[in-house]
Amino acid sequence: SLNWDKFLEIYWQGLRGKARQLTPQLIWAEFSTRLRPFGGSRVRTDLTLEEYLKSDLAALGIRLEREDQLAVYECFKHYKQAKKSRKDMDDIDVAGELLKLTSPNIIDELYVDEA
Repeated sequence: SLNWDKFLEIYWQGLRGKARQLTPQLIWAEFSTRLRPFGGSRVRTDLTLEEYLKSDLAALGIRLEREDQLAVYECFKHYKQAKKSRKDMDDIDVAGELLKLTSPNIIDELYVDEA
């Protein structure tokens, strides 16, 4: 499973050049919360660039400039592509697959803890 440590060790080096001055913590938080909203028993699709740009408030509670948001989104596209080629799944992927495989009568809500 793809967690923070694996992201930092394997994925970050491919994203660093695209991330401008943004930290890996901020990029990971944007990937795990804002760009792939997951709430209760609902799995949403990834946000489009237009949806993502509607708010400049980052997952870490700071405001991002538009150029930074564009960089985050570019990193996100690269991250998704790299995950697919490596056949990796992160926490949101696993939770989404679990929900797809179970009947709505079995699971009322599913919470993902990034820790």
